[in-house]
Amino acid sequence: MDFLGLNDLTSFIKSLVTILSLITLAYAGFRLMTSDDTMGREDAKQIITFTIIGLCIVWLVPLIVVLIAGGTYCALT
Repeated sequence: MDFLGLNDLTSFIKSLVTILSLITLAYAGFRLMTSDDTMGREDAKQIITFTIIGLCIVWLVPLIVVLIAGGTYCALT
């Protein structure tokens, strides 16, 4: 049973975050390739690192919650 449309909301949030992360990664990659100074490159690397960490958190949190709660996660289908 879908409680208050939470599976739809979770899927929407994950999709939105994924799209925004791809845009952020493209921006950081462009900045990494075009930066002349080392500070700009380090900033771009930091953006890439934090974006990947955030994306992993967004995708793994629902699975961890299900493991702790002991239920099934219907958004996997």
